[in-house]
Amino acid sequence: MKKSKNKIYKNIGILTLIMLLIAQSSAFAYNLVLEPGQNTFEYEIEFDNIEEPFASAQFEISVSDKNEIRAVNISFDDDIISKADGTVNTISSGGKESGNQIVYKAGFFSTSNQFKGKLKIGTITFSYTGDSVQTIILDKLDIIRITGDYENGVPVLDTRKETWSKTIEVSREDSTEEKVAVPQANPQPGIYKNKVDITLTCSTGGAKIYYTLDGSNPTRESLLYTKPISLDKTATIKAFAVKDGLIDSSIATFSYTISTGSGSGSVPGPGDDKPQIEEPVTEEPSAAEPVVFDDVNINDWFYEAVQYVYRNNLMKGTSSEPMLFSPHASTTRGMVVTILYRMEGSPKLTAVNPFDDVNAGQYYTDAVIWASSNSIVSGYGNNMFGPNDVITREQLAVILMNYAKFKGYDVSARAELSSFGDAASVSPWAREAVSWSVNRGSIQGSNNMLMPGGNAERCQLAAILQRFIAMYSK
Repeated sequence: MKKSKNKIYKNIGILTLIMLLIAQSSAFAYNLVLEPGQNTFEYEIEFDNIEEPFASAQFEISVSDKNEIRAVNISFDDDIISKADGTVNTISSGGKESGNQIVYKAGFFSTSNQFKGKLKIGTITFSYTGDSVQTIILDKLDIIRITGDYENGVPVLDTRKETWSKTIEVSREDSTEEKVAVPQANPQPGIYKNKVDITLTCSTGGAKIYYTLDGSNPTRESLLYTKPISLDKTATIKAFAVKDGLIDSSIATFSYTISTGSGSGSVPGPGDDKPQIEEPVTEEPSAAEPVVFDDVNINDWFYEAVQYVYRNNLMKGTSSEPMLFSPHASTTRGMVVTILYRMEGSPKLTAVNPFDDVNAGQYYTDAVIWASSNSIVSGYGNNMFGPNDVITREQLAVILMNYAKFKGYDVSARAELSSFGDAASVSPWAREAVSWSVNRGSIQGSNNMLMPGGNAERCQLAAILQRFIAMYSK
């Protein structure tokens, strides 16, 4: 591998670099070389020299190959979160895939022009498990200002696209030593109804595997794997493999949820090694009594919506002991399509699978094929759908509008989006669907913000489904 001129590496797992995102037309390139065995690094983001106050900002982070490098999370600075009233777009859920590339959107939104000058925005954490040169690009910065003018009683916004681009090339220091293969787990991670025995293996002959069960990163002082790990309660296994004379493997993470409650449906029984990746089925109470979830309070704004979707078998609980709904957990694209498929009575398929990343036998497989054949979903392109990607609010709006068209409903209504402080951040392909959703009340903003790129939480999805059904049942 060709060495870069700016070679920076350390004998630690986290490398922190300060990236000055200067809001002016300028090019910036940085070459980063990591040591063998170093699999994570961080970038601290700053905006500099933004003289005129602004209310909101959004930018994109793209990585060249999802198989070797990913953006894991962005942690916004406390001051940013405070001024934005917590209204931020994070990237922890994953981004939009196109082939091997992933593009993430991140931003923060406020209802007044209170940001200016040099700002510490936050820290992006990346994982890098490959050896080839990979590229990270930070660009497409939109700065949104509230002008103070009004048009038909609606605040006028000034959105400016800053012409800057930051490029980071990441590679790994050459090593003459071979690296130990990453451990594998069988059965695969997921949700199981009963106790499950986990077997760890490593394809590197003679390697030893060390693991933890508490979510901490394992070391050579951790538990040595000698026999299958028996789990009778929810746990996260982290494991890595070592062999004298070779570089230690990367750390593998395997999360298992053990749901021991009774119920019916497709939750695996004893001896079934196929996990239920979707929500497990929880016990159905009598119709006369409310569903009591330990994490849903009667005073929560989404309480009635959760009751509605659960009783109508649209969404299920995530645990029965304790009884949990996980209202603030994210929802995936596969889950949303599966819910719509259930609403249609799970019809028999007449189409073939058009997506390379939708494997046979998954809980969402038939639902995705059905939705694609009826023009409810179209995927990312390149025969990719991203069933396990967390769905964004604007993606959800598009899918619901397409479902409404499929049902023959009237979808001609539109709402003016300019009254929302982040209206300019709605993607062009989603604008009509978001406008329709706002008009019909199925999607509502918060603190005058739409948050189109934000994750759709389970509680939000429950409320949206309840409004959607009510809308067309009148």
